[in-house]
Amino acid sequence: MRMLRVGAGGADAGNGDEVAAARRLAAVGALPVLHVGDDAGRMAELLVAEKVIPAEYAEDAMHVATAALNGMDFVVTWNFTHINNAATRQKIRAVIERHGCQCPELCSPEEVFGDL
Repeated sequence: MRMLRVGAGGADAGNGDEVAAARRLAAVGALPVLHVGDDAGRMAELLVAEKVIPAEYAEDAMHVATAALNGMDFVVTWNFTHINNAATRQKIRAVIERHGCQCPELCSPEEVFGDL
């Protein structure tokens, strides 16, 4: 499995237990950065315009859009508020697929890697 990150993605990895957070930040920081292009910006704008992801969290929309446009299989996130929850996942998938891309699976690190 090839892992990449979008820009400064992974800031939420620093939350929680200090020792575990340091371990997560080190892992995320070592990942290569995924290319963010103009198309990702447009798809992120659609996710916000269609009120799937709140405007104040446009960076999160950019992460999902970038992963979709780069053909990633997963977006691994601790963001359960407006990305990784049942209602939002369905809406994100609908917007991305309606615009001709395959939506990556939106899941927590624990779902992919087990207990971190």
